[in-house]
Amino acid sequence: MFPGMFGPSPREAQIERFEKEFRDAHKGATNQKAGACNFDILLQTPQSGVVPLRIFLPPKFPDEAPVLQLLKPFRHPWVDQYNRVTGHAYLHNWESSFDLTLLVKEVISTLSQPPTRSPSVTQPAPANGPPPYDAVSQQRAAAQPHFSSRPTDSAPMRQEPRENAFSERAPHGVEDLSRSPAHPERTGEDEELVTAPGVPDSFPELDALDVDTINTLLQDSVAFNDFVVEMENVKTLRDLREGVIRENAKIAGSTCAHQEELESLHAEVSSLQADLRELKREYDLKADSQLSKDLERFSIANVKDALRDRAADLDDASEELSSQLESDEMPVNQFVKKYLQERKLYHRRTALLELSYKWGS
Repeated sequence: MFPGMFGPSPREAQIERFEKEFRDAHKGATNQKAGACNFDILLQTPQSGVVPLRIFLPPKFPDEAPVLQLLKPFRHPWVDQYNRVTGHAYLHNWESSFDLTLLVKEVISTLSQPPTRSPSVTQPAPANGPPPYDAVSQQRAAAQPHFSSRPTDSAPMRQEPRENAFSERAPHGVEDLSRSPAHPERTGEDEELVTAPGVPDSFPELDALDVDTINTLLQDSVAFNDFVVEMENVKTLRDLREGVIRENAKIAGSTCAHQEELESLHAEVSSLQADLRELKREYDLKADSQLSKDLERFSIANVKDALRDRAADLDDASEELSSQLESDEMPVNQFVKKYLQERKLYHRRTALLELSYKWGS
């Protein structure tokens, strides 16, 4: 009923246990009034060297989950595009009974080892994220466009690469390290689209209104809409939107200009595919016919017949040699040589025929 009256609160107990385990952790109070705080730990990694790991504890921790974020670009299956640690099971479904110290120890142990699979899918960022890393956030703040209540037609808008023109911004409270010096901007032909301006810290048109005027606008939707559409920031976004629409229409027109060529190529490819199908059909027919002939030619029955015919021919040739010897038409030496050769082949063929029963029919 009265947390902390008879001992440390769950939050204090978790932090005390964490500080005892990680004595080198640097503590920083991000919001004294709200009660949020964070700890920075230097993590030794095999692929990126020393990387600062920030453990952010929201005001309602441990009822709310902690947020762990690496303060340098880092690729790992447990780390998303904002360099937040999302792979640990505790972070998927946090409960107040989970131990922060155990979570951090297991995260450090895992990130200190070489990754064993491809990076995991990015998960949505929590509403209560860690404070931005000072060095990086200052660089990003310097690059943010300036908003004024006066028109700025004379000042050209800053160009960015095509891939970053309307890219997803990091959720509130999570540092977008893709804009740090480790990711230099591209230059050249890609710089065609202007970037969507960030949300400004203040709106001069609203700051100049008194309470009565604001109440009047809130009660009159038509007047409120008329006031909003005339704000400089709204005009800027509207101009950007119209520019994007025009650019998309230009690209679509360029694509449609190739429609006739595309249709011609499609017809040519279709014709070639039809010819290929016909050639394949003819080839399959010839291949099947040749295969049938080969199977018939080399069937066991045909092979036996061929052996039997060859043995008969050799036997006839032997008889002819004997006749020539008897009629003195062939010398003895020549007869012996040829006769032995013919009989040798004859007995080989007959031996194969006698063994052919093992081949089957």
